[in-house]
Amino acid sequence: MMRAMMKRAKALLPQTRPFRMLYSAIKIIALASIVILIIQDFLLFHPNHDPQSWAEMTAREEFEAVEFTSGRSARSGMLRRSTTRHEPAPLILFFYGNTMNASGTMRVMDRFRVWPYFLDFHFLVVDYAGHGPGGGIRPTARNMYADALAAFDFAQSLPGVSKVILGAFSIGTGPAIYAAAHRDAAGIFLLSPFANVYDLFNNVLPIFHGPARALVRHKFYSDRFAQAITVPALLVAAQDDAVIPFASSERLAKRFCGEVTFISLPNVGHNGIMFNRTSLQSVRAYLETILY
Repeated sequence: MMRAMMKRAKALLPQTRPFRMLYSAIKIIALASIVILIIQDFLLFHPNHDPQSWAEMTAREEFEAVEFTSGRSARSGMLRRSTTRHEPAPLILFFYGNTMNASGTMRVMDRFRVWPYFLDFHFLVVDYAGHGPGGGIRPTARNMYADALAAFDFAQSLPGVSKVILGAFSIGTGPAIYAAAHRDAAGIFLLSPFANVYDLFNNVLPIFHGPARALVRHKFYSDRFAQAITVPALLVAAQDDAVIPFASSERLAKRFCGEVTFISLPNVGHNGIMFNRTSLQSVRAYLETILY
């Protein structure tokens, strides 16, 4: 029926060559727009759960599975308590990249032996919508922002927590910056941050300018929210990052109201920044300014 209606509509149009070309161009643009609207979810979000990591980490005494509420839905997460400080101690609330999850993040950090950099801190990683054992709805920019605020409030309410510091990697820097702009965080460190979502899409296909920006449904505006952040911030960017443009990280660094330390890492790619020793040493030095 739809095809017949389109044929009738086409028959009513002038059949001159310019009009036929215009009609074809409109169809191509409409089809391309539909494809972009559909595939962007798969480019930005990869909801997943890692049962093996969840079972392995929750079986160990130093890791604790947690649950909090965001809106009307339950979200999961994993907490590692400080092993060197008497409570209360500061807590790092960490937001991971889009292919990760809370238990998998903890497991990888354990494998790469990064805990010596964070022993003085409680460390909490929370799952986004659609991630972790709860599954559920697919993540969006809007519900990731809501989850970030709910996670911050949950972290702040935990016993033995003196202050909350935000940390994030890649797509997780979006909700982390949003939380820092709307909550009283003690600090924020960002690994491979981006200024806005258009930088991510233009890195793949450089067409999202002007009216074409309307095709992007998930509005991550870190450069706008950074202007409300007054606490000291650390940004670490990889010069060879193929996912987050280095120039986007540089632009974001200029939008913070408070003091900003920007670390540029040569010969480091996107995924390597979380476990690069210079990166971790920079984070540790930054955390010591908050701890002491």
